[in-house]
Amino acid sequence: MAEIKYKTIEECLAAMKTLEAIGMPIPEWMSRQYEQLKQTQKSPVVAADSDTPIWDTLKANYPYGEMPQEKIDCVEKTVSQLLEEGSRAEEPGLLLGKIQCGKTDTFEDIIGLAFDKGMDVAIILTKGTNALAEQTEKRARYDFRWFRPSDDLDQKATIEVYGKIKPWRNLRLANVEKHKTVIVCMKQAKNLEHLYELITKKLPILQKKKTLIVDDEADFASRNYKSVKLEALKDENGQPITQTAETTMAKISQQIDDIRNKIEFCRYLQVTATPYCLYLQPKGELNLNGKWVKPFRPRFTSIVPTHAAYIGGEQYYVESQNSDSMYYHLFHQIDQKCTDVLGHEDKRYLNNTVSSGNIYGLTYALVSFFMATAIRRIQEREKDGIIIAVRSFMWRLTRKTMTGNIASLPDL
Repeated sequence: MAEIKYKTIEECLAAMKTLEAIGMPIPEWMSRQYEQLKQTQKSPVVAADSDTPIWDTLKANYPYGEMPQEKIDCVEKTVSQLLEEGSRAEEPGLLLGKIQCGKTDTFEDIIGLAFDKGMDVAIILTKGTNALAEQTEKRARYDFRWFRPSDDLDQKATIEVYGKIKPWRNLRLANVEKHKTVIVCMKQAKNLEHLYELITKKLPILQKKKTLIVDDEADFASRNYKSVKLEALKDENGQPITQTAETTMAKISQQIDDIRNKIEFCRYLQVTATPYCLYLQPKGELNLNGKWVKPFRPRFTSIVPTHAAYIGGEQYYVESQNSDSMYYHLFHQIDQKCTDVLGHEDKRYLNNTVSSGNIYGLTYALVSFFMATAIRRIQEREKDGIIIAVRSFMWRLTRKTMTGNIASLPDL
């Protein structure tokens, strides 16, 4: 059996159990990896007198070594501002970070520290797709793995994560009373309707629980308005009366507002990389045709720090214009003909999508993406001697792809 490099102790243990189940011996290299992972991924012992056991554990288990002080400051300051009292306490806070800079990891840390500070429930609102909601649930379950319920009498905090895989509709009073609770819910009308029903009818105790709502991609769907035409009216002569349409909140926005209103102690954290529509919201409560809705403009902004190796818009759109920069190779101009072809449906390209020169730019982009993925996978498996193999593979793959000979692609 070829040696495989496992990233987590859970993956390695699952493989060992599979081999045992089918009666195969466990290779020495697998046992060795398991012991190494036990040492490197072992949960640290948090001092019994710690006031913030969840936060201390998350810091100690930071996957990239020692957690930077800038990140610690961001998390602690954000939680402090979220939990402060005052007339504006229920107005949202904003966690602002560049694309792929670690916003999810940071708001999970914020949830952990908020739990330490007395919050009982965290509701994570995600974009309305099953795949993203499931991904967020799995991520939260993995990142809070140190706090799974166990028989350890010294365990000061446990966290249960509910979503699509472990449905929050099955949440019971005993679960809420015994554990800290994370609920992952899609920003989709039916799901928010079920969540509202859970809070108001099935498990009304949730209204009494201190709750942190984390609105991921808060610029998406969370605050929309719509124009509603009034009932057609006519005067005494039968002529239509001129009226202006009423402005109301869109359904998802209204549902989020209704949930916030039902929870007695609710704090609201927006998370996004594109905050522009949030900053343009009116200050304080908003009166829409006699109905008051909660504030949505953030009262404070926390910046997620980026690490030294971060690559983003600066590299893709600025440094890529400099021919002396390594990032110059990130940018390749698409021909106008390719743009024209992709702008409308043309069934002729269904039969020659790879070999057509008119869409060479798209083909090159796809090949580059697949190649980059292949290189990273090879790098994970082998640390030495890959350069020659990769160059050879790239040459063969590009040649066969551009000639349309997909059936005989080289073996990776």
